[in-house]
Amino acid sequence: MSITIVQLVPLAVTFFALALTGPALNPAPTRVRKYFVLLNLSVFMWSFGVFMQFSGGNTVIDPTVMVFGSGAYLWFLLVVTGITATPTAWFFFAVEYAGIRDHMPRWLLRLACAPQVLSITFGVLNPWTQQIARLGQETGLVEYPAIAFAYSLVLAVLSVSGAYMLVRY
Repeated sequence: MSITIVQLVPLAVTFFALALTGPALNPAPTRVRKYFVLLNLSVFMWSFGVFMQFSGGNTVIDPTVMVFGSGAYLWFLLVVTGITATPTAWFFFAVEYAGIRDHMPRWLLRLACAPQVLSITFGVLNPWTQQIARLGQETGLVEYPAIAFAYSLVLAVLSVSGAYMLVRY
């Protein structure tokens, strides 16, 4: 079996994320370390799902041929879960690392989990899977709001990190 560069990159990211997870658990995990582990496991799910999709010869996700319980469907769910969990875990890691969790409103912390819950719900309910997945050049109904929300979490993380650096250093 030969591995192409398209398969090698997600496989390398998979091993790197897994390698960072182990040392974060020793010594006893703190909240920051727990969120760091969640971040790495999210990246692991995302990259491993992409690697398995590419290994199966699928470069385009077509939910019309995905049958509930098939390998392609499982890898799709793994990718969707990883993609939505990564910005969420990164946000909670940055908030915990900066030490501002107690100063944030609870509704904002709960709202940060919304894209992940919605994407997993849409992904698991097979007829709705087409609302997130790409079919050729078409996009699903839920894809744009999910992308916008994920990027807003990324911008929130960057602002939290930037404010932390300005105050700290």
